Amino acid sequence: TTLEEVFFKICQGRAEEEEDEDEDDLDQEAIDAEDDLIEQIIYAIGKVWQAEGDGFSEYLDQLLAWFITKLAPTANERALSFQQRLGLAMLDDVVEIAGTRSQKYIPSFMQHMLHYSRSVLSEEVRQAALYGVGLCAEHGGAAFTPFVHEAVETMLTAMRAPDARDEEKESATDNAVSSLGKIAQSHSLSNAAEAWDAWLGYLPLKADVAESVLVTKQLCALIRANNAHILGVNNANLPRIIAIFAEVLETEVVDDECTKQIKEMLEAVQQGAPAQLETASRSLPPEALQKLQRCLTGAPSPGPAGSAQ
Repeated sequence: TTLEEVFFKICQGRAEEEEDEDEDDLDQEAIDAEDDLIEQIIYAIGKVWQAEGDGFSEYLDQLLAWFITKLAPTANERALSFQQRLGLAMLDDVVEIAGTRSQKYIPSFMQHMLHYSRSVLSEEVRQAALYGVGLCAEHGGAAFTPFVHEAVETMLTAMRAPDARDEEKESATDNAVSSLGKIAQSHSLSNAAEAWDAWLGYLPLKADVAESVLVTKQLCALIRANNAHILGVNNANLPRIIAIFAEVLETEVVDDECTKQIKEMLEAVQQGAPAQLETASRSLPPEALQKLQRCLTGAPSPGPAGSAQ
């Protein structure tokens, strides 16, 4: 009850503020403090469940029921956006922290994730939902199976939208790409070739750095596992993969371990498919080619790492 009262007061206060004032005039520091408080409480709830197990399930069910009510429509669109983010953040954290123990909630959660993945009201809401679809795919097991086809189509639709890489939409799109990769790796797809081709074709992610780090590592792992969809027939996708590596090397989306893996893969291509490496190299700009050469020789980067360009 105390938690519900805290959230209710924050939601009510946010709605009243946004009815009375333009968003630009709101006390941004107070809003950020409220958002941080909510995130900490949601995270704490997930950790308590992780620690206490089934003994906390009854209370969690009550809390989830309350959070899900925050996803219901309301006349105040700005307040609705805030409440939807609040509800989706709770669902995301439950799945992320509890892992496979969250499977009993997947059918209920996925209805909301898929619905809000198509949101036109708020990109933050849409991003939270797209991210949540990936979490549900990763941890949902058989409970996610009935949603596989619709989830894949929803992710592909988000990625293929004409404005998918517009500045205000690109972070959400990055999460759609990341989630598509999780779906394809965790579940059997009838259109696996199409899904993996779309996933690889979009890389590298550029707006959401955290997701870009994870997706780049996933790409390395898939190559090491000789994933046929990623490598292509007769390794036809190697030029594309090399171009991705050239773009992300010496940026914040690859750490030392990932750089080491990329170097090992480039060395393997250099030895086993030199013609494809040469073909890929010819299409690269000089700066990208220099990064590949530095990776292969172990030469230091000329400057600090930046973002993938």
